Order: sequence, then structure tokens, then C-alpha cells
Amino acid sequence: MRGLTIIYRHWFFPLCIALLINEALVKCVHMVHAVAGQTVILPCYTQAISSAYWRYNDSRTVCDIVKGKVYFDEQHSVYKDKVDYFPEELRKGNFSIKLLDVNSAHQGIYTCNFPNTLIPEITYLIVKEVRPRVQKAVFYSGDTRLHAHIFLLFSGVLLGLYSI
Repeated sequence: MRGLTIIYRHWFFPLCIALLINEALVKCVHMVHAVAGQTVILPCYTQAISSAYWRYNDSRTVCDIVKGKVYFDEQHSVYKDKVDYFPEELRKGNFSIKLLDVNSAHQGIYTCNFPNTLIPEITYLIVKEVRPRVQKAVFYSGDTRLHAHIFLLFSGVLLGLYSI
């Protein structure tokens, strides 16, 4: 029994810490769905931090927000004139951005990284392409031979009346 208590004490606290870390990581993942051409908001919130760095797949720079100023200097060309932000909200810890006119090239994982923190806010953007719907006109799905005769008869009657 004593051996079981030692194992319990030895593994209980590391297991609790691992579960808490896992829970914190899961809470930071956002799923955003969009249709191509729409504007979407990628959420990012924090407290007491004045800077955030937005990245796509941890490599492409989307934008950098440093002490209330937004920088697009190192922005990847895919995001040129496609990113907007909320200037009034930066002081409140809202570093969310708007991605304008999304397309399939924008689909993927976005991270909002904060200096001196280990856990970024993660957003997975899913973009659905819209295919134009082709509608087929169906006038009559049955036997059309009778309708042709009626049309000819009706046309003849109209022509006969017209000649009078």
C-alpha cells in the first residue's frame, strides 16, 4: 500500500500540471470559417501586454503591433492591402485583425504571438471557395411531340386570323 501511495504522489502533481497546460493550449485555438471574398476577424486578446506579432504558419509575417503602432514593413505579399485592425481597441488588449477579401491562399494557421509568453493565440482559418451554380431550365420532362403539334395548330390559327 505504501508503494502505491509513493507512485500516486510521484505522478499526481506532474499529471495535473500537464492537464492544466493542455487545457490552456486548447482554449487558445479558434476556428474561423469563411467563404472566399468575405472579410473575417482573427481574434487575439491579452492583458497588460502592448505588443503582438501576427504570423501565418509561423513563417509569413501578417503584421506586427508594437506599443500601439501597426507595422506592415515585413508583411508577406499575400497580405498586401488585405489586413486591417482596430486602433481604438489596442489599449484594451484587443489585437484582433480583419482579413479582407479572403481566398484559398489565406487558409491555414495564424498565430498571435506575445513577447515573453510561451502560449500564442492560434486561429485556424478555413476558406470555402464558392462555385457558381448552374441552373438548368426544364420546360417539360415528358413527351414533347404533342406540344409541337399544338404549337403548329395554334400558330396556324393565329396566322389565319391575322390574314383576315
